[in-house]
Amino acid sequence: MAAGLFALALSVRLLHLYGHAANPTFTTPIMDQADYDDLARALLEQRPARTPLFWQPPFYPLYLAAVYAVGGPNPLLARVFQCLLGAATVVLTYWLGRRLLGENVGITAALFTALCGPLVFFESELLATGWAAFWAVALLLLGLRAAETRGIVAHLAFGVAGALSISTRPTFLPVFLACAVWLLFAWRRAGWRTGRLAGGATAVAGGFLIISLPLAALNYRLNANFGIMPASGGINFFIGNNPRADETTAFRPGRDWRWLERLPRENGVTGDMWAQQQFFYDQTWQYLREQPLSFAAGLLQKTVQFISAREVPRSVDLYAFRRWSPALAVLTWKVGQFGFPFGVLLPLALLGLLSSWRRLPTPVWLLLMLQSASIVLVFVAARYRAPLLPVIAIAAAAGLLALPGLLRSDRRQRALLGLLLAGTVLAQTLPGPFPAEQVNYSAELYRLLAIRHYQENQLSEAIHRYQQALEYAPGDPDIHAGLARVLLVTGSAEAAVSHYETSLRTRPDVAVNHAALAAALEQTGRLERAAAEYERAVEIDPTYAKAYVNLGAIQRRLGRLEEAIAAFRAAVRLDPHDPIAHHNLGDALADHGDTAGAVESLRQSLLLDPGFEPARRRLAELQQP
Repeated sequence: MAAGLFALALSVRLLHLYGHAANPTFTTPIMDQADYDDLARALLEQRPARTPLFWQPPFYPLYLAAVYAVGGPNPLLARVFQCLLGAATVVLTYWLGRRLLGENVGITAALFTALCGPLVFFESELLATGWAAFWAVALLLLGLRAAETRGIVAHLAFGVAGALSISTRPTFLPVFLACAVWLLFAWRRAGWRTGRLAGGATAVAGGFLIISLPLAALNYRLNANFGIMPASGGINFFIGNNPRADETTAFRPGRDWRWLERLPRENGVTGDMWAQQQFFYDQTWQYLREQPLSFAAGLLQKTVQFISAREVPRSVDLYAFRRWSPALAVLTWKVGQFGFPFGVLLPLALLGLLSSWRRLPTPVWLLLMLQSASIVLVFVAARYRAPLLPVIAIAAAAGLLALPGLLRSDRRQRALLGLLLAGTVLAQTLPGPFPAEQVNYSAELYRLLAIRHYQENQLSEAIHRYQQALEYAPGDPDIHAGLARVLLVTGSAEAAVSHYETSLRTRPDVAVNHAALAAALEQTGRLERAAAEYERAVEIDPTYAKAYVNLGAIQRRLGRLEEAIAAFRAAVRLDPHDPIAHHNLGDALADHGDTAGAVESLRQSLLLDPGFEPARRRLAELQQP
């Protein structure tokens, strides 16, 4: 039976992977997947990565680096291996369901898991979700086994699984700790004496330390922080718990995320990522103390999102990928506010928990409750809920198999059953759409691809992707601005002007876009308008030093020497470490007849950059007898 279930699950996953390969992010990952891919490559190449190890949980990038070390830096191999992992999770689900509630429940739960669209999708992505689902089932199996045996291997294995699960997804921490405490009570009920209890606990702790100590030591060597928890915990906690949580949970890469990253610096926190993490934790606890009712209302809202029938997106929206994968299109869909499969699984799971609650051991309840609570405490997304699906599938299988008997019960029980199922479906379906569901993920997919291509100097491909993004969101100001940036680099200044103007009509308060429009106008020879756009940029952001430098250069070209000097002085005041600003100020002062001021500025420019040849030549001219 296990072999047949494995073969079925693997076939479904490979079928999805075959269609999924046509999507453009398959070979060019974006967002978190791009960060994981880059970090894995950086570890092998021994170079700095865009995001450091331990910013996110460390297990997945280390796993990905191991896969790349074996088969080369090819994401396809990692995806195929994760399909095998997903099929193994199905087999573990079968074993766990059979152990808890019998053979029929085990088979049904495994079938649910094998055909569960969200799991099939996330297991094929360069994300830790598939591993987290595997650890959820493995942790329960190993914990139950450790409670039954006196063998040290089972106790060590439970500790190892605990450390690996936590280093994959930190929300496993309360689950592992609670299950470890339960294990002590289970051993005591089994008549273990104090010495044997201590030995079992030591074995569990030893298994945990076998994994966690090397990881903590690696973290200390890289980041001077001894621990296995990631530094992103603080910002994630803040995203889901602040007075603007409706906005922050829907923040997108780019301007929104940069605002979040600036918050610690703007509040005087200049330390490493751990200091910034503490800043976000402090902000969240302050919000809890000062606005407890608002905090509680946020938890309630996130609970509603957690039980939603739909798959709430985060960095990716799996519904946007259905067009490439016929398998995913069949296994995951939504009609109006109703989503499949969770809209079916949860009502059945509640029915199964109610009908089988006496037969389910404590660790199952601990995982369902604590993992769910941990997700709700931070913020809800499909990829964070997905690891619970195999265990929910076991409860749903029990509910489905109990349904015929319940339907044969008396009228009152059938009425209560109908109310339970109908109420659950309504609670799952009526609320929403939530803020994260209102993002245009298809447009964002192509926009982020365009950014990747631009960063890799693939300019024609970047233009193509931006144009595809505009097909989904014709008025999106970020897409127009991004396309304009690439067009300006390729020399299409007139087209760049048009797209910058379109962007600014929708979002007129972005200083960097006014400055970029000014640069495009300068290339087309419209200097007066260029100067006006630079002035608008510094009006919006008076700290924009680079815009002052460029404004001064335009003013010089227009013959407005005094205005140019004023702009250069502002640039030097705002960024005293910019050698170009000092050089431009010195050059303008020399033309204005202030030789002493010019010499001082040019010398400062050379102190900052001894190899800056224009400053050296101008200073030499001024110092000639």
